[in-house]
Amino acid sequence: MKKWFIPKPYGWGFVPITWEGWLVTGIFTSLILVSGYLNNLFQPELMSRNDFINYLLDFAILIIALIYFSLPRTEGKVQWNWGEKK
Repeated sequence: MKKWFIPKPYGWGFVPITWEGWLVTGIFTSLILVSGYLNNLFQPELMSRNDFINYLLDFAILIIALIYFSLPRTEGKVQWNWGEKK
């Protein structure tokens, strides 16, 4: 299977290295923005406490889905990194 992501050199996480990885990242970002729009995150005067809680739940679900989908397509082990190994 072709790898779409690599671990970040600093910190925890992964970054896209192929167009497929960038597509997944773009879709994820778009879904976060749509969730914010639907939950009135960009209009604070209309946002209720339930809207904010729904947004946080959407965010958590999308993060878990992104990690679950991306880890098998990541080259190497995702862990805390402090830069290049010497």
